[in-house]
Amino acid sequence: MNTINISLPEKLKSQADALISDGHYASFSDLVRTALRGVITDNYYDMLAKEAKEDYRRGKGIVLESNEDIKKYFDAIKKKNCQKEMKIFTTKRFHRELLSLLKSHRLSTSQSQKTYTLLSSNPRHPSLRLHKLSGTNNYSVSVNKSIRIIFNWERNIVYLTHIGSHDEVY
Repeated sequence: MNTINISLPEKLKSQADALISDGHYASFSDLVRTALRGVITDNYYDMLAKEAKEDYRRGKGIVLESNEDIKKYFDAIKKKNCQKEMKIFTTKRFHRELLSLLKSHRLSTSQSQKTYTLLSSNPRHPSLRLHKLSGTNNYSVSVNKSIRIIFNWERNIVYLTHIGSHDEVY
């Protein structure tokens, strides 16, 4: 942390001391840091407001003048943000591991199908318990309480690379 020296009029220094002695601030440094944050934040918000007003005058922004305008605006956002379904690619290794789990009855076809469907339509669905692994674009989802799928995710393609118990895949 940097240290700076400042000159203050006596009245300002005594007002600062009063705030500190009343317990509003732990120290003079605390008071100055808080005041600076406030000034910087206020200036930032003023700058954003100025930009918004300039954009409005230039006709750059989107003007929402009615409830119908607002509805159309959010409908367009929803439409734009609708994610295409993910493409799922399975490796031969993954396919062998899946067949082995199905054959040993450690996994059901319906559980697998449900997971594939969710992964394709909404990879962040809470029941998948998606989490990122170390390395680039590697993730894990849960098929059930004991089976995990490891995959690599790039744009709208999911490359399924490994399936098995926690101990088998990690």
